Parts: sequence; structure tokens; C-alpha cells
Amino acid sequence: MKKLIILGYLEIIFFLITGCQQDDRLVVNGKIIPVHPGENIQEALDQAKSGDIILVSPGTYKPDKKGEAFIIFKKRHNGVTLKGGGISPEDVVLDGDQKVLHVVFFDQGIDRNTTMSGFTITGGLAYPEEVFPMNYESLLHPEIDFDDDFYHDGGGIMVYNSAPFIKNNIITGNSSENCGGGISVFSAQGGSIFFSRWKKLFTAGKGPLICGNLI
Repeated sequence: MKKLIILGYLEIIFFLITGCQQDDRLVVNGKIIPVHPGENIQEALDQAKSGDIILVSPGTYKPDKKGEAFIIFKKRHNGVTLKGGGISPEDVVLDGDQKVLHVVFFDQGIDRNTTMSGFTITGGLAYPEEVFPMNYESLLHPEIDFDDDFYHDGGGIMVYNSAPFIKNNIITGNSSENCGGGISVFSAQGGSIFFSRWKKLFTAGKGPLICGNLI
């Protein structure tokens, strides 16, 4: 597997200085699906269609059991917006609670029409030996060997062969066994990401757009 970008070694503020707008006003092309504390974000996501917005009310949301990821974006979710409804990202917390490898997982088939913004993302634990029992078989990608970095990177967010628009989040307090505790991007599509405090990170093609996050 080719790993093109791994982010999240340091807690720094980074901004995309080209192709990313910091305007986070709500633009509705479909319907708004509200989620309140105690309700299931994944169920709301599974009901949504392209153009819909999942608007998550302030509070802390945790998985109720161990798994590979807390929030999973598959191809059928492309075009959906997942948005925290607080005044700031601190108000809406997605907490993996050390029960999941990845707090948020973007699978192949997701492009920049899929947006996630306005969350604190924490508590991811990309240590499969600690999260799963022996002989666990992956439900997301059973064809990938368990020793692969796929299972050991991206405690906060894993972007796998996809290109979501990730903006205005706080990604903190996540762990990984290898690297990319905050965000890990495995992409065959690539992309150009520019940061005000980083050197230009470049890969060929149309990859994820990541901006205005605190990692």
C-alpha cells in the first residue's frame, strides 16, 4: 500500500493558503438531519443523501463498543456534509474513547463534495493489539494484511484512497502505533496541500483538501 501523506506529529495550527475558504456558513442543497447528544451519528449519516447536512448539536459523542472506526464514510455517503453545530469546534466532540482505531474513516469513493467541519476529534487509538482480540478480521478492508500501516496509523482521521474536504476541526489526543496519530492519508489519487507553516506537500492528482484545522 502506498502511503502518500501522514499528518499529526506536532500540535500546530495549519491553514491551506490556496483553494480553501475559511467561510463556514451553512449552505443547504438538500435537507438538514439533526443529531443530538445520545443519538447515533452513524445512523444519521446512513440515512443521508448527497447534498444533505448532518448537523450535530453540542455535546460529546462516543462509540458504544469497540470497532475499527467510530464514524465511517463509504462511497454511498459521498456528497454529505457532517458539521458540528457549536460556536467553536470545542463544543462538539467526537471521542473515540480508546475503543476505535480511527475516530473518523473516509473510504474510497469519497471526493471533495464530502465535507467535515466544526469538531474536536480525540480518543482514537491505532493500536489494533489493544483494541481488538486475537484473530480479529477487518470489516472495512479484510483484504489488507493486519500488519499493514492501515491499522496502525490515523488515530484521529484515516483517509483511504479518497479526497474529502476536512476543515475547521481540532484534532488532538489521538495515538497511533506507527505514525500519523492525528491524520493519516493513504491515497492513490494524491493532491496538493499548502500550509502557512509547512513546506508544500505535493502529490499528483486530486486528493483531500485539509485546511484550518488545529492538530
